[in-house]
Amino acid sequence: MLQAGPFTMNGWQFHERDVPRLAEAIKRAPEYGVDFFIFSRGRFDHVEEFLNSEERQRDILYLGSLADQQKIAWYLWVHEFDDIPDRFRVKTQLSADDPRLSQAAITSGFHMGNRVNMDDPALLEYLRQR
Repeated sequence: MLQAGPFTMNGWQFHERDVPRLAEAIKRAPEYGVDFFIFSRGRFDHVEEFLNSEERQRDILYLGSLADQQKIAWYLWVHEFDDIPDRFRVKTQLSADDPRLSQAAITSGFHMGNRVNMDDPALLEYLRQR
């Protein structure tokens, strides 16, 4: 069993829809020691709306790219994606020095290096049946 000492996580959860305001917050986050973001509510009221909206998808990809530039991990709080089978995941190899690979990530329920494959046509059908 792995054991770790105490650690600090400093994250921000965004409920905002204002992309320029979020972009500014992301750019300033390092000043506050932020090490992760969660995009929720305002961007994800309903998953089907998100999946059917190129604008929402584009906004998240843009905001995520800003977080990536700052080397800040980011997550989507989409409960419909809880317990998604591995067949709908894309596995990505993370380098050992990736800041997202903290002790918290290793021992938590997060699937680091795995993302839901939003381009898989079978995913939407799976979600409809769920």
